[in-house]
Amino acid sequence: METDSRPSMEQLIAQTATLFSLPEVVVRLNEVVERPGATVSDIAEVIGQDPALTVRLLRQANSPFYGLSQAVDTVSQAVVLLGAQRIRDMVLSAAVSDRFGQLTMPHEPLEDFWRHSIYAAILARDLAGRCVRGREESLFIGGLIHDIGQMLLFHALPEVAHAAFLHSLDGRGDQDPVAAEREVIGFDHAVLGGAVLEGWGLPPLLVDCVRYHHAPSGSQRFPLEVSVVHIANSIAHLAALDSRDPADAPPIDVVAWHRVGLSEAIVEGAILRAQHRVVEVEEMLMLPRRAAAA
Repeated sequence: METDSRPSMEQLIAQTATLFSLPEVVVRLNEVVERPGATVSDIAEVIGQDPALTVRLLRQANSPFYGLSQAVDTVSQAVVLLGAQRIRDMVLSAAVSDRFGQLTMPHEPLEDFWRHSIYAAILARDLAGRCVRGREESLFIGGLIHDIGQMLLFHALPEVAHAAFLHSLDGRGDQDPVAAEREVIGFDHAVLGGAVLEGWGLPPLLVDCVRYHHAPSGSQRFPLEVSVVHIANSIAHLAALDSRDPADAPPIDVVAWHRVGLSEAIVEGAILRAQHRVVEVEEMLMLPRRAAAA
């Protein structure tokens, strides 16, 4: 098949606009949170328009993952205790996991995709607590959705996406999966994911974390935050494999390590903490889980 016969990135986004879009309540919530002078009541009113999303938000807020000392019974209480930005990020994570949690991905088990995404989210939050405090929840979301472009490719263009993956293994070129996507498809999943988030009107921080998670040097606006997600993505591969061999994961840009001010010595502990929490977070977000071994 000739590359020219395949849809452009813009055409692909347009073709899947209904499927790959956020609920209207999330779009409105983002606008309210970014609006100066928004009140707790304003935020609670928007979220309350979606009962299912409200239930998911309260489920998250009461999860041990957030460690609140008291039960959260209302959205207003959640906003007061956790803050508007954090609530926006939690609603976004619930909406994304709900919208994309049941999609089919031929050639790649959906539970494996989400397991990697969850590991990246947990690890990004962990790393952020060490080098960019105050961004923990935003970078949790950045880790959770960093491969959203890959999901779109494998769902909408499964054969082409699989061909790009096989191309990265066939011994030609540099065997870089992202470079193979560019060669076979014409663009890569990171650029596609960034464009999708930009179209949704999500914060530029999340756009950059997705767009540059394989090329952290490309982000001029949020170099530290993008470096955190870049490192988390690589360590997430090791966590899923229960490996400590860097050869089992995408290489980490040395510039990223320099930016975050951390050393590779933190990898072992970060993997262990992520492995301890991964099932808890899957349950909190109600994502697909691996079947129990027979």
